[in-house]
Amino acid sequence: FMVTFVGAVAFLSLFAIVCLNLYKYYESHIETKSARVEVAQFQREKAELATKLQALDEAIARTDRFAARLENRMGKADTTSGQGPLVERDWLVNTQGSSETNASRWKSPFSLLSPDELKAKIDDLQDQVVKTEEHVHKAFLSSQDQILPWASLPTMWPTRGWITSSFGDKRVKHGRARWHEGIDVAAPRGTPIYVPAHGRITFTGYKMGYGRTIIVDHGFGTTTLYGHCSDIFAKEGMEVKRGMLIGTVGNTGRSTGPHLHYEIHVDGIPVNPVNYIAERL
Repeated sequence: FMVTFVGAVAFLSLFAIVCLNLYKYYESHIETKSARVEVAQFQREKAELATKLQALDEAIARTDRFAARLENRMGKADTTSGQGPLVERDWLVNTQGSSETNASRWKSPFSLLSPDELKAKIDDLQDQVVKTEEHVHKAFLSSQDQILPWASLPTMWPTRGWITSSFGDKRVKHGRARWHEGIDVAAPRGTPIYVPAHGRITFTGYKMGYGRTIIVDHGFGTTTLYGHCSDIFAKEGMEVKRGMLIGTVGNTGRSTGPHLHYEIHVDGIPVNPVNYIAERL
């Protein structure tokens, strides 16, 4: 009986030890699982913050580029102008009574925030950057609108040569005097023709009397016409920029020799092209 009792006590003791170890293992497993969940949550939050910071950095960079372009448009060579003086409260943490030097007292404002406050601050900064970017875009588009009329004025010569017929010269056709609605610039066949301002090609093809012709709409009621072309490189509907090659001088249509017939119309009325050209031939 004594042996049986000792064996039972030993078995119960061993069973208790096993149960206790199993309980401790279960607790450790739960703690490890919770730690893994917390780590995964932390990684997700870290990735979210990193994404927001990257988007914030890209938005700030875009805003800086647009601001620089605006300053260039306005003729400001110094891109740091207009920022105002730096004051101590803008960059130093409040450390009244501290014996630290200014250099050692500097800290990022973000270092004082908790993770939740940091997330809220980043969200707020993102909203501010979006609003600032919208304002800069509006200002940039406004400056573009002011510059566009000047870029659309045909102020350069469309080709190089010499004027053989001026605007307003009377020509007799079928016994009747006819007003010359442009200028004729004589040049060798194949001489390049350049568009003198921004615009859109509205016509390319053969036009009675003008031969192979190009017409460009520059907006603001202004159009230009190029007659007697040899080659035409532009297509209808094409957007063109000032100085772009659109064709070559030829002798097509009613022409006595290679030359470019050049017209400018404002609200449908022909005007003297020479009055618009700001450079010497």
